[in-house]
Amino acid sequence: MNLLLKELNLRELPEYLVFNSRTGSNSVAEQELVERLKNLPFNAPKFNIPLPETDQERRTARIKRLQQLAEKSCPEPRAETLIESADTDEDEGMEPAAGQIWSVKRFLGSAHGLDVLPIAKPQYIFLLTNPAPLTQDEAPGSDFLRKYIDDRFVEFLPVSIHTEFANQYDVFFPSGNEILSVGFMVETQINSVCLVQDLDRCFGTVTEEQAEKILNTYFFAHKMGHDPDLYSITETGTDSYAVDSVFNQYKEIEFENAQIVAEPVELLQEKLSGLSIKVAAAAVVNIILAIQRAQTRKAAAATNNVDVAAYEPDLVQEIHKDENLLIAVNRYDALGYYFNIIVASEICDGTFDFKVSNAGNDSLVIERKGRKAGEYFFEFDSEMKTGLYDISIISGSGTLFEGSILLEVE
Repeated sequence: MNLLLKELNLRELPEYLVFNSRTGSNSVAEQELVERLKNLPFNAPKFNIPLPETDQERRTARIKRLQQLAEKSCPEPRAETLIESADTDEDEGMEPAAGQIWSVKRFLGSAHGLDVLPIAKPQYIFLLTNPAPLTQDEAPGSDFLRKYIDDRFVEFLPVSIHTEFANQYDVFFPSGNEILSVGFMVETQINSVCLVQDLDRCFGTVTEEQAEKILNTYFFAHKMGHDPDLYSITETGTDSYAVDSVFNQYKEIEFENAQIVAEPVELLQEKLSGLSIKVAAAAVVNIILAIQRAQTRKAAAATNNVDVAAYEPDLVQEIHKDENLLIAVNRYDALGYYFNIIVASEICDGTFDFKVSNAGNDSLVIERKGRKAGEYFFEFDSEMKTGLYDISIISGSGTLFEGSILLEVE
């Protein structure tokens, strides 16, 4: 029997391959895979769905479809699937480290407010590295400040229980092991990345001997040099396979799954690529509230009617400044933190709207509408926490300013 017939979920074409096939943008190898699978009962209807008119509509339709798949693909526990360990309390707060095997959350990137694809089935990964920050500012005197408080990522190798699709680059773990209980393999050919926030729970750590075999096979797979004697005693798949074999089709699917897991890393890196921790660059304001947080909340409640303009700020951090527009954050030891906004009449079309929103929390918004040109002080929301915040100033049909700031709240 063809092994593929035993795993129907491996034969369902992802939405992007169907769309690319209909628009002629698949690679030759991708199109060959589509042609072989397009007439299957669960693939054929996808080719009759009207194409969305815009890129945004296409993306929305794809995400909606994959969310439906994810909801349908939550199977009841079975003997042949991974077995959950009973010591779940011990997993809480566990720090990820190289050599561990984790599950990945079904829906990725939500804490950063990123628009990413959901995972339609459980994913398990072997951590190849310890967590590292995605971005750092190495400017003199910055002491290597990170631009985002939750930007850590790890490199990983996929883990699969479908060992029948193994090749010479997959390291076997036999049934009855202490990590997943069922037999599984670490796929050293596929190397990807994942945000730490998207890790779900840890199932265990491989032994030093097992880690050595995995790393040696990883070196072998990527032509980085390896120890042939160690490889000879490592249990792996048997051989390589023809390009059009079901084994390679499975590997292509595993590679695409790894790309989905990596997508939040790429999106967050893109989001942060234009930000700078330097106050002079006016892209990110780094504010430490520290011990004044409790004092600030009490003061804020009692000083709503205080003329803030009459006080001299103890600290000013500029976000943007030119001859017509000033956006800054002022700290007053007795009053707390305020946005200081000055809009000149030359660029103000009647009135302007000021908005600050948390990139990962839609409910946390500061919005002041219909203000005339002049100087204003807008008090910080008491619920503002560490994170990335989007700022915009709009007047009439034009945008006067649009950018992001980082708040670090201790």
